[in-house]
Amino acid sequence: MKKMKTQKLYDLSQLIEIVGDEEGLLKMVTIFIESTPRTLDELNENFRNKNFEMVAQNAHKMKASIDMMRVVSLHDMIRKIDKLDKVIENQAELKDIISIVNTKLTQVFAELKKEFAL
Repeated sequence: MKKMKTQKLYDLSQLIEIVGDEEGLLKMVTIFIESTPRTLDELNENFRNKNFEMVAQNAHKMKASIDMMRVVSLHDMIRKIDKLDKVIENQAELKDIISIVNTKLTQVFAELKKEFAL
């Protein structure tokens, strides 16, 4: 039985074009793996404390990184929590959106660490 190849949650092709070499790519991936989990932790903490203004700021901070790594599955979700007015409008679904963001980013971090032996 042939093993199916699983689809990656990210696409580094755009990032490779920008940085141009393995060293630059490794540096950018390392920065992403080191900084994004901290911002995600802050987002979760701010959500628990109902500090929605900071939740929106944390999401805004992560948006560029998520886009740079082309985590397409989170493109729309991170934008739903990027702006304060949207956070307030979407409070009912915010918990579910943040849960999905946590799950997907945790998977992305694990896949990148494995791919780049970090």
